[in-house]
Amino acid sequence: MITYFTDEVDQVARLLRPEFLIDESNSIDKRKVLDSDQFGYLSLHFVAEISETRTVLTEYKRYKGQLFELQIRSILQHAWAEIEHDLGYKVEKALPKE
Repeated sequence: MITYFTDEVDQVARLLRPEFLIDESNSIDKRKVLDSDQFGYLSLHFVAEISETRTVLTEYKRYKGQLFELQIRSILQHAWAEIEHDLGYKVEKALPKE
């Protein structure tokens, strides 16, 4: 999920928490991993599953117990993630440290 501004990431997270069962031990807030002087991938990742109230509904029954990941970030964080992915994963040679 992509927001316009970084402060909206937490607002979206607050809306999603009651709608899904969040696996807190496997979820990660990548915004807290980097120090303030570092630049890198920033996103809130929830590992989740559909809540019990939804899995009783016919259209959701087949998804009961299936885990999925929700990533929440701002549009600028999303743009950086795309650039970083292309630089880090699609390059045949290693990037220089500089």
